[in-house]
Amino acid sequence: MGSVTAHQFSSVRVHVSGVLSADAASTWDVVKDFGAICQWAPTLEVSGKSQIVRSGMLTGGRGTVVGAARVVHIGTDTIVEELTAMDNVEHTMRWRVISHPSCTNPFPASYLNSSVKLTLTAITISKQCLAELEASFLTEPSQTGLMHAQQARLLEGMLVGLEHYLAANQQPHYAALQPPPHSSQSQLVINTLDSGGSSS
Repeated sequence: MGSVTAHQFSSVRVHVSGVLSADAASTWDVVKDFGAICQWAPTLEVSGKSQIVRSGMLTGGRGTVVGAARVVHIGTDTIVEELTAMDNVEHTMRWRVISHPSCTNPFPASYLNSSVKLTLTAITISKQCLAELEASFLTEPSQTGLMHAQQARLLEGMLVGLEHYLAANQQPHYAALQPPPHSSQSQLVINTLDSGGSSS
């Protein structure tokens, strides 16, 4: 792929967050299986289109071990990602996109040195948790705004998909503790911080 330098590309950082209707431990049990992202995020928006997501482990290994690699198919494109950190106590995990012959870029501009961190934080006064996704990558300076928006929508879609999955799979004892909202629509509120910027 060749080396990249600071003057060729700009760094983009994206942060999204939302309150989920399950506690941190229950949510962690869902997301910690690195290869199973398609179970709770079955569709994601890329380039303005909703795409079906399929995923699995690259080598058929365990999805809870640092160093594991997963293949994520988003529509007709493919991304291979490596799990680089996992903390079952703090409920955090990190992954990065790695080079692989089957990889294709689903985005309209470069998407280099991409890494993502997922954090779940308990909300102590309720059976809920705060989920945060933080992404960073390099792209062309002229494309930072577009790529920030693209990545924000993708990350937001992951949180919305996770909320829908949790709501559909609540255990009976938990449902009794958490009365359903008046509206049948998802109550998830997404917050997005714009921290994109150009490198010098």
